[in-house]
Amino acid sequence: MRGRIESGQLVTLEPVDPASLREHDAVLVRWRGNCLLHIIKQIDGDNVLIGNNIGKINGWAKCSDVLGRVTNVVDEPLTTATVLSQKPNLTFQVQLEDGAEVTATVRKDAARLMFRVVPGDRVIVGGLWNQQYQIKSFAPA
Repeated sequence: MRGRIESGQLVTLEPVDPASLREHDAVLVRWRGNCLLHIIKQIDGDNVLIGNNIGKINGWAKCSDVLGRVTNVVDEPLTTATVLSQKPNLTFQVQLEDGAEVTATVRKDAARLMFRVVPGDRVIVGGLWNQQYQIKSFAPA
């Protein structure tokens, strides 16, 4: 859903009556044993054609497999934190602005920078995502 909903953004879903589905709705849909957040590209009777925001079409799903419609998208809450110590596997003990000490993993796109992190460095931390804090980047000096 890049371009419309970015990784890490929080979405609000509402239950949806299959009869109220419309093309271009962003929906959570049960698809081949998983759940995907996708866009309805086309509706044909009791079926919806789903795809992402960058042109990929996944295929047809039953309207009854649409679990909810996106009603709101919120940017991931960010805060700065001070690195206290490094743990194995690119995880760090950090102290958030509010004084709470948490473990934060490094986002994959920021991992190449993290080999230089030492205690005392300031980093940008994303709010809970999959029940974990994530280090997104270094904080501005």
